[in-house]
Amino acid sequence: VALYESGFENASNKKGECLALFSLPSNLLIPSLEILFLVFVPFFAYLFFSSSQWKKKREKVLKMEDELTECLFQLSNRARVGISLESMIEESLSSFRKFEIYNFFARIVANVRNLGLTIEKAIFDKEIGAINLYPSKLVRTVFRMIVESSKMGRMFLAQTMKIISFHLKKVRNLQRKIEEIIGDHVS
Repeated sequence: VALYESGFENASNKKGECLALFSLPSNLLIPSLEILFLVFVPFFAYLFFSSSQWKKKREKVLKMEDELTECLFQLSNRARVGISLESMIEESLSSFRKFEIYNFFARIVANVRNLGLTIEKAIFDKEIGAINLYPSKLVRTVFRMIVESSKMGRMFLAQTMKIISFHLKKVRNLQRKIEEIIGDHVS
């Protein structure tokens, strides 16, 4: 304690030394700031670019979910003809070319044709399934229902796709109305 008190008294007795106890020397301040800069700039750059990548992917998935309604309706019309789900998707692929969802259906067709996978594996396989391209719970659930209903017959499949398409369209319309109402109240 005596050593501490004597050091404190000596520092306070000399002018300007008391302030020196609480500040860093300038030769240590600049390298410290450089280190902080070198650590935090890459970190914030990573956060910025990863969030923009996530945002782009999310917009892509939302667009795909919007297009799903029309694609399911087209597929339901082909299902009545009596062909397999794989063949329906393959025949409809050219009409889906203008949609974001085209890549999803193209991956399904490629997995079935080139790898000989079943429709279920072509969509839901953990490693190469088409669903891995688009992390959407809606798309996953819809295609799970479609695959299961395809096991029960063509007419059941056609009806299931038509009902899902109808309900997705109603949900989208409701969502747009809610957004309009919220936008009117916020403005």
